Amino acid sequence: MTLRKVAFKTTIANDSYIELVTQSHSKRSMQKQEQSSVLKNKSWEQLIESSKGGIIIRKNSLFNNSMPASNLSKKESHLEVVSIIMADVTDEAAMAEMERKINFLMKAVEERDHEIAALKDQIKVSKIVKLNKTLALKADDNRKVVLQENQT
Repeated sequence: MTLRKVAFKTTIANDSYIELVTQSHSKRSMQKQEQSSVLKNKSWEQLIESSKGGIIIRKNSLFNNSMPASNLSKKESHLEVVSIIMADVTDEAAMAEMERKINFLMKAVEERDHEIAALKDQIKVSKIVKLNKTLALKADDNRKVVLQENQT
């Protein structure tokens, strides 16, 4: 009977310990969530209050919201990844960038024009060569015909 009481007390103590550990883990995870939420809110506030030109927000391919948390590693499961790029975009910088792209495209078009002109020249030369060959063959045929008539 005393053995049953000891076993019962041990079970109660073990259950209490497990409950405490579980509560501790849940408190820690809640604290982490609260901390990340606070950090996220502060970051957004700083971004909104920022007087810089443009804010470009891009989706990060490393974090997929459709992926269940069970598939994520322990390290990834509590992280929320967001890529934010701050850009000081002024009219002058945008115009300079556009001008650079236009110049690049104009150079590419000029190169293509030169390639097209060279190909056209090659086609003309090959046509002239073919025409000369056919004229030479016809001349040879005419000479042969003339020679044959003279021999007969």
